[in-house]
Amino acid sequence: MANMVRSLVKVSGKNWERQCIIDTKWEPPLSIIEQISRSFPKVDITITWAGESLDQTGEICYKDGWETFWYYPEENSDDARSIYDRIWRCVGY
Repeated sequence: MANMVRSLVKVSGKNWERQCIIDTKWEPPLSIIEQISRSFPKVDITITWAGESLDQTGEICYKDGWETFWYYPEENSDDARSIYDRIWRCVGY
């Protein structure tokens, strides 16, 4: 799929954590994750994503609909490579 973005979404509460992979076209589903965070204010949601190349990687953490942390590594940096490898390897690609 051309221009695909793979996102790893982690949702965690006091004594639990769940995660899933979401594939989208063009961009990570940030607005949807933000809305889910507003609906479940007591959980932490982290979305980490990577496009098909090293120029589209990042991570944002949400709590109660607010960004509590964000990180957009520089294109083609070691951090971008690390995120890319983690996201695309997590399901065997």
